[in-house]
Amino acid sequence: MPQALAPEAATELETNDDSLLSPPPQPLAPIELPIVSQEAVQRCLKVTAEKPYHSFSDILAQIKPERAELLVKNIHFVTAQGEKRRLQVARDNTPDGKATQRLRYYAVDDEDLPVPLEISDELSRLTLEDRMQALLKDAQPNFTQEKWGQDNPLVEWTTEQGQIVEIYRIGPDGTLGCSALTTCECL
Repeated sequence: MPQALAPEAATELETNDDSLLSPPPQPLAPIELPIVSQEAVQRCLKVTAEKPYHSFSDILAQIKPERAELLVKNIHFVTAQGEKRRLQVARDNTPDGKATQRLRYYAVDDEDLPVPLEISDELSRLTLEDRMQALLKDAQPNFTQEKWGQDNPLVEWTTEQGQIVEIYRIGPDGTLGCSALTTCECL
């Protein structure tokens, strides 16, 4: 039976590695935008598009920073033994301002809620990437979510299964919010 672990005891890895600043993944299948969303995007960004925005990837191409950070990555998977598990890698800062990544490992209860698990001493000595590979070995991932972002102006986007499902930008001309559920609004 897995041992529960207090949230503050989550394993973390400090890193100043620029690999945190990599280009975001491209979507697998674009979400089509209605005309009203295209107008909201143009109004909020104060641009006149040479061609219509057909998808969230078109919008992101207009506002995406050159370098962005992976803020959070969640991987839902089933182990070779048939147990549901989750991994979460989250960006954080130490009190002295250094970039840190935390790896959290969870079991999933009957209500599909995460239950923290302890990572073995053997695995905790490995790098974050090696720990993730070891925990995912022989696993069947069934859902991946990533949140990317950058400050100044604040631009964040979320992908699920490689498809962009949400974009959020706060800039001098307004706040743009796009969601696969509600399309785009200029707030």
